[in-house]
Amino acid sequence: MNGKVPGELARRFFSTSYFERNLNDDLFLHIGTIQGGMPVEGELLELLRRALILSPSACVQCLVPQALIVNHRRNQPDVTTNMDEHDQSLLRRIVLQAVASDFEQRALYEYLYEVRGLREIDTRQSIP
Repeated sequence: MNGKVPGELARRFFSTSYFERNLNDDLFLHIGTIQGGMPVEGELLELLRRALILSPSACVQCLVPQALIVNHRRNQPDVTTNMDEHDQSLLRRIVLQAVASDFEQRALYEYLYEVRGLREIDTRQSIP
């Protein structure tokens, strides 16, 4: 799978009460474990709570080890606060890109519009 979720799967699984019930603290802890033990807390946790219910692709991306996060965490076991912040920022960008990508997929229109009530999305990028 390329990280994109077909519209039919979104309608049949991601809009179920089973999926919504399982977007819980255990899942977020598991995401942290998948991402090499990265803490999922604070602003990242709040973003994931909102984004994963909207974006099937964001959910898939979180459940797949992201090489840029996992490799250095595995190869540099002395993780610092700066590394945690960098990794959280990277996962945040991946999730937001997935949400934007799902919004642009015609196959997900019914799910996002009718099931989740998403009408528009505002994406901004900046150069610090």
